[in-house]
Amino acid sequence: MKNSSEEKFDNQILQKAIAILSKYPLCDNCLGRCFARLGYGLTNKERGRAIKTLIILYLDNLIKTHQISDLSSIKEIIYNMGSIAEKWFSLYFSSKFQNRKCYLCEDRNEEVKQDFLNKAINILSGLNKKYVLGVELDDKIRKKENDFVKEFGLLYYESIKYEIKREVGKALSEKGYKPDIDNPEVELIYNYSSGKVYIIQKNTKVLYIYNRLSRNIPISAWNIKGESLYSMLKKKIIFSFSEPLDIRIFADYPIVIENESKNSIKLVGYNISKVMELGKREYEAILNSKPSMKKYRVTLYSKKPINDGIMIYDNLYDLYLNVKSFTDLKEKLNKIQTEYDAVVLTIDLIDVEGRIKNIIETYVKSF
Repeated sequence: MKNSSEEKFDNQILQKAIAILSKYPLCDNCLGRCFARLGYGLTNKERGRAIKTLIILYLDNLIKTHQISDLSSIKEIIYNMGSIAEKWFSLYFSSKFQNRKCYLCEDRNEEVKQDFLNKAINILSGLNKKYVLGVELDDKIRKKENDFVKEFGLLYYESIKYEIKREVGKALSEKGYKPDIDNPEVELIYNYSSGKVYIIQKNTKVLYIYNRLSRNIPISAWNIKGESLYSMLKKKIIFSFSEPLDIRIFADYPIVIENESKNSIKLVGYNISKVMELGKREYEAILNSKPSMKKYRVTLYSKKPINDGIMIYDNLYDLYLNVKSFTDLKEKLNKIQTEYDAVVLTIDLIDVEGRIKNIIETYVKSF
């Protein structure tokens, strides 16, 4: 026995499908895409065919139990289901069945997939590079899909472009041309409207570790005048951890540079060493691995002895502070300056803790 929540869910799916087909003709595949995240293991075509079969059974039961008296009220739904409903239609209507094109793909779904597959094989057979697939939809098709999803509130919808990429990628894998999602060198783009396939070279993300040995040389100079690492490097910096301008960085910090190949880079104020080329997973791991703890060395001038400070010269002290962020460091230093009437002379980052350090150490050891 089904409980009330299960029956309500069944009814929602069924009524949603009926509402869609009462307005738009859809092939089995495109109807299945409306509920693509339900029924793992089914193809969209199988999903759509099953839903149409259930609708026929459901409506036929309503007719036979005299809950539908005006058959013309379901005529549009039957037309919009396509060939699966043609024989059932002939049972109740004497008029000729209307075959209608799918509103979303215009009956091109299988043709497009096969065309993309054939063209991709021709390209890949002579291209010794790691690849991924892409599909380009024109503005008209994208708008049609977006408006359609919004109209019916389709939570489980899969865009036609993602279905094509997934199914063509699966077919290519079976033929020995497996896409490399993490480390692609090129992307094969299929234009849905023209049927043309073109190749885009993928930019390589390269992980380096760096130390900033001089003060006041920033990573980027977008908000200041003068030289920066970006201007000296003449390469696109995709991502980096950094510190305020007046802080030297002796800890190994990650920096990701686009399409760079040198093992080491020597620039004024910087020490930069290559670690590895990054795939999608490694890049995301670094991107989301901020230090959990930072260790700074602060040099201060104070006529009073500073607790935990190490005197390095008359009235000069080095103080080592472990904090979670630079904001925490500033708060601690404000208290120390007030308590000892001290003056901060220099600040250096000397170590970090947390996942990012583990990632860097693992990669450095393996390369």
